[in-house]
Amino acid sequence: MTRLLNEIARCPHVQFCIQNPSVEYPCRQVVFSQSPSTLNEYQVKEAEKHCVETYLQKVWEIASARVVVVLGRWATEAMHSQFEIPKDVALFAPIAIRGREKLITFLPHPNARKVRSFAKCLKSDQLESLRAFLR
Repeated sequence: MTRLLNEIARCPHVQFCIQNPSVEYPCRQVVFSQSPSTLNEYQVKEAEKHCVETYLQKVWEIASARVVVVLGRWATEAMHSQFEIPKDVALFAPIAIRGREKLITFLPHPNARKVRSFAKCLKSDQLESLRAFLR
C-alpha cells in the first residue's frame, strides 16, 4: 500500500491537476499506479478501488472541463460507482461537482473492437445535447 501511495504522489497526472486547476486537460488514468499491463486483473481492480475513493472526486473538483468523456470498462465502472450514474446510459445529464456543471459521456476503450465515435455511440438527440452543452 505504501508503494502504491508513493506512486500516486509522483504521478504526473495528479501533480498536473493540483498545479493547474484552471486548465482543461485529459485525465487518462483511473488507476494512478503501475502500468495496468504489469498488474493482473485482480490487482488493477484493487488499485482502482483505492484510487477512485482517494483521488477521483478531488480530480473532478479541480478540473475545469465541462464535458467528461469516460473511455473503457475500468473508468466507466469507477464513474458509475463514484457518482451513482446508471449503468445503461451513454450520456449522463449535467451534474454539479463543486458548483461546476459537467456532462458525462461514455465510450468504449480506444482499442475496443466496437464502434467508438460519438456519432455511433450516442443517439441523435444525445449527440445534439452534447453539442448544445459545448456552445
